[in-house]
Amino acid sequence: MLNPMLILAEFSDDYSVPKSVLDNIEKSYEVLRINDKNEFFSTFSTISHKVRAVLINENLFMDENTQTQEDVEVKIIEVIKKLKAINSVPEIIVISAAKDIKYAVNCFKNGAYDFFSSPLNQEKVQLVLESILMSASYLNKIDQMKESLMFKKDDFQKRQELLHSLIVKRRAEGELLKSDEIISIFFSKDNKGMSNTKELESYLHKMNEKYLNSDKKETILIVEDDDVLLDNLRLFLSEKYNVLLAEDGRKAKELIKNNSIDLILLDIYLPDVNGVDLIDEIQGKIKDAEIIAMSAYQEIEMAAIMMRKGACDYLSKPFYETDLMNTVSRALQKRYLNLVVPEIQKCMLEKNLSKDEKIYLLNQLIKEKLKRSEPMYIKDIYHFFPKLKEINIPETVPIPQSVIDSDITVFIDDLSKNLNKVPIEN
Repeated sequence: MLNPMLILAEFSDDYSVPKSVLDNIEKSYEVLRINDKNEFFSTFSTISHKVRAVLINENLFMDENTQTQEDVEVKIIEVIKKLKAINSVPEIIVISAAKDIKYAVNCFKNGAYDFFSSPLNQEKVQLVLESILMSASYLNKIDQMKESLMFKKDDFQKRQELLHSLIVKRRAEGELLKSDEIISIFFSKDNKGMSNTKELESYLHKMNEKYLNSDKKETILIVEDDDVLLDNLRLFLSEKYNVLLAEDGRKAKELIKNNSIDLILLDIYLPDVNGVDLIDEIQGKIKDAEIIAMSAYQEIEMAAIMMRKGACDYLSKPFYETDLMNTVSRALQKRYLNLVVPEIQKCMLEKNLSKDEKIYLLNQLIKEKLKRSEPMYIKDIYHFFPKLKEINIPETVPIPQSVIDSDITVFIDDLSKNLNKVPIEN
């Protein structure tokens, strides 16, 4: 069986990836090296479903119009967006000679998995590429594949962008988005998902309870050991938000345990703990809070680690009040989208993906689990065919190997017959 594919895009006369590093990469990946940007995009479009990671050297995409570092950043962000629009599953790593933290952070915010400053550190490259292979739940990737199919069918991405724009507009007007506005963006009279909007509307009203009530404010936790900055941040933010303060990791953990928190401003260097370690613990306890990392040290490596671990943005100290407020506002908009969009996707995808498409995605999951020698469970089928839950087979029941080795479609049809005596379509 072939290793997962990695595309390496860089000039043939500008090898940013040394042979020693490349030799190690080829132990885990099938490497396709491309040194023409037009060929790169056409190839990626054709084989993106096979690609697990993409290493892009910024120099390959420069032309006579890229005169400044800002031009370079704009060009690479365009490349990342273009790749993500083709297929959101492969992880993208940018290779750059720049030492600009804002550039690195913007790459992350637009979908990059990591940012390597050249010359490359062989050990870091190996660790990051291994982490991509072992990255958490492949179901997340399957969801992205489902999402990609949906984009092609129903222009979902443009609708999501419209939703984001409307959130910004409503906030500027001092108002909040209503459930019926969200539904009007994603559902029309001729949309097949329309019949499922009552369930979605019920969810949105529950989720939006605090947002739809103008008397309630989002809660922000500030974790900062500089007393003066801590007090200034409190003054800046307390007019619009509920603000909690922590001068170290211990106090932060206590507040996280006892409060509902929407956003955390997290200093990377605290007296009792490193922000890199604390971010893992935070995310283990509150899944849906956004995190903005802060630091006075201009360290791309640390910024990259925090962004890869889940921070949604990064503030370099000192910063202006305007930058702070804009960054906080964007983070809270992102949190709102992260809560709302998956439910909309679920509502639309369950109605719009065909049985064949679901079977295809399920087979991709089976292949991935076989590679890792991981068992398949009934819950994996429920993920694609939620109606089958009504059979009441416990989610933790393993699927027999004989079923996996044969046609999974037959097994699903048998389950469906037990449910309602007709083949399942959704």
